[in-house]
Amino acid sequence: MNSLLRILFLFFISLNLAAQPFSPEEVAAWKKQAQKVTIIRDNWGVPHIYGKTDADVIFGLMYAQCEDDFQRIEYNYIRGLGRLAELEGEGQVFNDLWARAYGDPSVLKEKLSKMDPAMKKIMQAFADGMNYFLATHPEVEPRLLTRFEPWYPLAYSEGSSEGNVSNQTDISRREIAEFFATQIPELSNEPEGESKGSNGMALGPSRTKSGKAMLLINPHVSVYHRLEAHLNSEEGLDVYGAVSKGQFFVYHGFNNYCGWMHTSSGTDTHDAFLMKVKEEKGKKYYSYGDKWREIETKSITVPYKNRDGQLNKRTFQVDYTHYGPIVTKRDEYYVAITPLHMPEKELEQEFMTMKADGLEGFKKVMSIRSNATNNTVYADVDGNIAYWNGNFVPRRNPEANYRKPVLSTPENDWKGLHELDEIIQVINPVNGWIQNCNSTPYLASGEYSPKKGDYPAYMTGHHQNPRAANAMRLLDAAKDFTADDFRQLAYDNYLQLFDIVLPPLFAAYDGLESGDDRKESLSGPVSMLRNWDRRATIEAEAVLLGEAFARRMSGMSGKYIPADTVMDMNLESFPQVIVARDRLSADEVLEALRGSVEYMNETFGSYNVPLGDVLRFQRISDHPTFYDDAKPSIPSRFLSGFLGSIPAAFYNRQEDSNKEYYAGGNSFIAVIEFGETVKARTIIGGGQSADPDSPHYNDQSEMFMKGELKEVNFTREEVEANAEKTYHPGEK
Repeated sequence: MNSLLRILFLFFISLNLAAQPFSPEEVAAWKKQAQKVTIIRDNWGVPHIYGKTDADVIFGLMYAQCEDDFQRIEYNYIRGLGRLAELEGEGQVFNDLWARAYGDPSVLKEKLSKMDPAMKKIMQAFADGMNYFLATHPEVEPRLLTRFEPWYPLAYSEGSSEGNVSNQTDISRREIAEFFATQIPELSNEPEGESKGSNGMALGPSRTKSGKAMLLINPHVSVYHRLEAHLNSEEGLDVYGAVSKGQFFVYHGFNNYCGWMHTSSGTDTHDAFLMKVKEEKGKKYYSYGDKWREIETKSITVPYKNRDGQLNKRTFQVDYTHYGPIVTKRDEYYVAITPLHMPEKELEQEFMTMKADGLEGFKKVMSIRSNATNNTVYADVDGNIAYWNGNFVPRRNPEANYRKPVLSTPENDWKGLHELDEIIQVINPVNGWIQNCNSTPYLASGEYSPKKGDYPAYMTGHHQNPRAANAMRLLDAAKDFTADDFRQLAYDNYLQLFDIVLPPLFAAYDGLESGDDRKESLSGPVSMLRNWDRRATIEAEAVLLGEAFARRMSGMSGKYIPADTVMDMNLESFPQVIVARDRLSADEVLEALRGSVEYMNETFGSYNVPLGDVLRFQRISDHPTFYDDAKPSIPSRFLSGFLGSIPAAFYNRQEDSNKEYYAGGNSFIAVIEFGETVKARTIIGGGQSADPDSPHYNDQSEMFMKGELKEVNFTREEVEANAEKTYHPGEK
């Protein structure tokens, strides 16, 4: 090699090393730790991760997750860290501002410094596992995050959504944008997140053929939101279940003693407070009863990509109160919203949950009370079943309505948290079953449920809904249930809502006088709906018309519902359709059908279209999602929980297409039977791998749509008997 070529070679090598964000010493340390971790991929691609310490296993878990879907993991953290505008442009600036206002990196780093030493090791292992993946996979090009830090999970501690950015108040995202900017950029669509809720059910020994408790886990989120994993350490981890991509704990799952799952809660955990603001001698103050408190102002800079692809930034002055940041103004009052208060405790609670050894141990973990957005359904090897409505429940002034902003006064301040035994709960009900489908806890166990009058109103905002009514019908009939019976229940396709909305339609039509034009024009649609068995099958031609009619009827009920009620807290609830049934005139009901027939004809060319011709499942690998009519897809029969579909779903439609593609809802299903040996069957609709070349990219979708489940490999014997690959992190 001549001297010039040698100089050029050394120059390019030096550039490559300078671009590498990891030092040789770090990589060597990670390589050493990787040798302590064994990953066994089974016949479904599920990683079974074995290690000496918990930290070793978490290192392996994060490495394995990155192998399966680094792109979505990175996206979840970009969103949680408030950096989405750097990828997607100025339309995401206010989402990022929201995330940064509640997740100040300096505050999160301070929280990390104060965490228990054992949890600090877990947080470090999280970062090390992901960084080792990047160090050993130079072909993977991060869009933004080239190095993961141990404090990142504090910005993504909430297990049911992509970041700690939930907002249970009535303050809209647009209100926040209008408050912080005089000129509002085009706002992007809301990023994917929790969809139409979840289903959790448990059966006690009196209801099952085996005499053992059983648990049904069925969260409803984006179909690509979670992966399956099995964690096993010599420090007590032996847990299997669904992990939200990028997190280091099993959020829905089981160990050798018990199982748990979460449903989105109607418990009020975020509140908005009204206050006046004044300025004196260069300082700002906010009203607090008859006193004034000083405001702390912080500058928050949000970078964003402009239309030319260049990085610009916008800086905002954010005023903080003891409640949280001021985010908007209504009339004479400014409005501050409380944040997610304890991400460090939430991570601790979720990690400890994986080691719970029965009901008392589980209750001890639940007593940390940091889960701010979810309910919990539980079952165990001793035959116990239980349900807790919420977990983090602030104690409040019972005279105030916290569903709307309340005045900033000492009386309206939170007064600590309710103890675990004070929140709404059911443990071992006499009837032997429990359900929650994002529905009222006062029907969680039928007539043996908690009584509404025993609890403050702020402990739940959920009403009964058709999905829960369907579950109750099936559970009440359950006798000698097997795991396969539970599977069938999870996929049950009866649409309970039509028991409410179709009778008034038939009565209105039958009441028409002869000679009324509607008698003839609506004859075909009414006949089809009358002869339909109210089940969702891919061949059924009445489903789409029925759904259009039900939604139109429900929408027409709005004029009879006071605007200040809490009914809008759960749009799947019964109140809207009950009001529609009881208040709409016969002419209004028939007009709802006429409008629905017109919509069907205009959209699909006919009012009687087979469900599977429109609803499709298409496996995709890119993010954000894009569907293509020209590419392969399979029919779907899962529908909105609004209709009473237990396997609830939501769909996306591309422009210039009359097909709707499955985006989420029913996504992960597990049926667990507890006994001397825990037995489980699961399915994950999006598959384990995001790599189109992997055999596990699309190997579960047809089973998923057919209502099938796969056997879980849990014991070491089962895992090794079904192993496809055994390796240490870093090995190809």
